[in-house]
Amino acid sequence: MMRGDKAVRRQVRLLVGLIVVLLGVSVMQVIAQEKRSPYAMPRGRGIASGNFVARNDFLDINVGPRGSDYWAFQFAPNQWGDAVFSEHFPVWTPQWGGVSSFNMEVIQPFQELIPDRLAEAKLRYRRSDLNQELQILRRVQFEPGAVRQFRITYILTNTGSTPIQGLRFFQIIDFDIVDSGGDYAWYNANSDTVFMNDDRYFRIGFFGSRRSDRHSTGDWDFVLHSDWTDGELNNQDRFPSTGTTDAGVGLQWNVGDLAPGQSWELTVTFVFGGAAGIQALIPDRTVGRGREVILDASASNSVDQIVSYEWDLDNDGEFDDSTGVQVRWVFNQLGQFLIHVRVRDSAGRVDTDSATITVIPDVDLTVSSVSLEPSENLKDGTPTTLKAVIRNIGVDPTSGGFYVRFLAGGRFVGERFVAGLTGNGQTEVAIPWRARGGVQQLEAIVDVYNNVVEVDESNNRSLLNIAPIPPADLTVTEIALSPNANLVDGQQVQVAVTVTNNGADTVGDFVVRLLVDGGFFGERTVSGGLGSGQSQTISLPLQVRATQRTLQAIVDASDVVGESDEGNNRRELTLPEIPLPDLTVSELTILPSENISHGQRVTLRATVQNLGATTLVPFRVEFHVAGETI
Repeated sequence: MMRGDKAVRRQVRLLVGLIVVLLGVSVMQVIAQEKRSPYAMPRGRGIASGNFVARNDFLDINVGPRGSDYWAFQFAPNQWGDAVFSEHFPVWTPQWGGVSSFNMEVIQPFQELIPDRLAEAKLRYRRSDLNQELQILRRVQFEPGAVRQFRITYILTNTGSTPIQGLRFFQIIDFDIVDSGGDYAWYNANSDTVFMNDDRYFRIGFFGSRRSDRHSTGDWDFVLHSDWTDGELNNQDRFPSTGTTDAGVGLQWNVGDLAPGQSWELTVTFVFGGAAGIQALIPDRTVGRGREVILDASASNSVDQIVSYEWDLDNDGEFDDSTGVQVRWVFNQLGQFLIHVRVRDSAGRVDTDSATITVIPDVDLTVSSVSLEPSENLKDGTPTTLKAVIRNIGVDPTSGGFYVRFLAGGRFVGERFVAGLTGNGQTEVAIPWRARGGVQQLEAIVDVYNNVVEVDESNNRSLLNIAPIPPADLTVTEIALSPNANLVDGQQVQVAVTVTNNGADTVGDFVVRLLVDGGFFGERTVSGGLGSGQSQTISLPLQVRATQRTLQAIVDASDVVGESDEGNNRRELTLPEIPLPDLTVSELTILPSENISHGQRVTLRATVQNLGATTLVPFRVEFHVAGETI
């Protein structure tokens, strides 16, 4: 539907009764007679009134910080049309409800980072009653030349002091195509793209760098102003189900919770042109030289039914190399090559797509096996060896070395470096592992830092399931002081800590750590572990001070023992109250005390008195003359 139609609709809503009585015609009849205003070339480029304005061979866009109402497309030689009636990007949370970007505060209008190519603006939405603030950076990326798409990146940041919970983000657009009538909205699940289509002309749509959670097609006014306000787009795939009408489209992303300072990023790509109601899709691929690959166009889709697939695999412009939704092909030379597919549906619609095939040396690292020795009757702390056989199933050698990482129950065990592998070569790597209670799955990952370019990067992991290792359960059952009464400042006492294992056996060493008022003062190692139901007492000397308040013991402070309950490893003891000393200098004399000459030796004498309780802590008495210590 044309832009002029919608302006008339808004006027008609106010005067509908008068129009019906005096003119005897329906609102829709009045609207259908309106025509689009002629396309007018924008006057400016760069930044105009805080908006970003840019133009290339096919697109002429004016993007506002809060939204847009003008993006033009050259759909035929020297024929342009305004393709967007309204675009905005609402958010929703359970506490806020729906908030349109048009209701947000602009804290930075668009500023160009690269003239005519890159610009960004910033908005925020603030809820002072909730101590919440969301800032949205909106960055437009535009390319010159014969390009029929551009991108907008959104970075959502919680700039408040409390979490934002259940956040959802929407991109909502009412596209228009050239003239009134013929439009319908369509969601292609294969490409996760929403389109506005007109079978007489082309399609316009958009998709995100993250797969959406819901989508919307519907009446333009409903999609633009209402569908997102409850936080759930309608998930309708085509509107209307048959025929045409003016429609709108949207995508929804469930961001989730954002902690203060946390950000979430999304890039939305807007595409103009292409056959309406049908989309040919083939992905870019990286393949191994000489290896047979399956080229797949099954992501292609249509509002009707696709009836044929034709392939141009030698980039000669002729779709005569193969047919079918999937084809098998071998690329024997290194480099990058363009391939193309042409699809046709039952209604006669035709679309094409191209993909870049990158042919690399045929290297493919895999973990062919993971093993553990010994593997039976394991206890927590049992010394074992983790092994993995690494194989290059490609025919070419690796270009360099790589690392193999081992995990146990998702926890890091260690890494080993492999200098390289020949084609179809293999090697075994091994690493010692102290068995950990509760673990029942081991994992090896080859080329964990992606040092080697591979034909298939998805097969670099292998898992080994083992019988669950029975977990221990270490706890501190008692902390005792000896002596524990009538203590004085600086007195030496013995701290006895008793630890008990209420779980299965652990046969490895572990550490008991002691803290005083939260600060480290010592630790002891329990060698050889602790059997099920057994206890052991360790002791450390401590010089107690009158200012100390708490003593804490932590068993398995280094977390080397796998336990059924990791939350009961601490115990705290409140120290007895010890009377404080009170040291004072009660007298200071100099001998001789009179008739002193320059350079004469004298004696300073201080009397130190403790007006408080006893202290056994040695202390130092210093004498200062004119601010200097003597």
